Amino acid sequence: DELSRDQILVCAHRAYHKFVPENSLASVQQAIDAKIDIVEVDVNTTKDGILVLMHDNSLDRTTTGTGKLTNYTYKQLQQFNLVDDFGTETNFKIPRLKDVLLFAKQNNIVLTLDKKRSVDYKSIVNLVNQLQAQDQVVLITYDIQQATEAYTIAPHLLLSVSARNTKELDWLLHSKIPTQNMLAFTGTRLSSDSLYKAIHKLGIKTILGTL
Repeated sequence: DELSRDQILVCAHRAYHKFVPENSLASVQQAIDAKIDIVEVDVNTTKDGILVLMHDNSLDRTTTGTGKLTNYTYKQLQQFNLVDDFGTETNFKIPRLKDVLLFAKQNNIVLTLDKKRSVDYKSIVNLVNQLQAQDQVVLITYDIQQATEAYTIAPHLLLSVSARNTKELDWLLHSKIPTQNMLAFTGTRLSSDSLYKAIHKLGIKTILGTL
């Protein structure tokens, strides 16, 4: 069948954080050490507009700090440490996206960037272009509006686009986004064979989330 003929790549969600904090440089390094192919990270922003890695809008769950991330400048965040999945404090700090992109370039790995609401695609793309890290990046989008916006801003980048059913796939095919820019996210449960066959027939790779 198609899957056995094609290489299956593994993507680590919030990087590989089995023994270290999620969305840390250490978790990206751990993914590299574990020979994981792609690393998904979350992009958030500080009070002074520095793009950093953090899933939540609040510091409470993943750091020794409290309150909203956007209440702090990047410099002020240096007083806090990241905590791991068990709530144990580590010596790791909240990393800048810039440093993670440079690290990805240095180690030739692919990052999928999941932007949080406080961030716009333009600021991410500007940084990616500035660092010439286009080959390292896939932008995650969740609906046709986001996908169209991301493509308009970054026609040179690969986009993870939502194609969980034939309706969403049809929307994508009637958009201005070329199929070669698409990586089709089919959701967190297995879809019908017919959907995968339709997507693969278009030459689009699929990505499936597992929980």
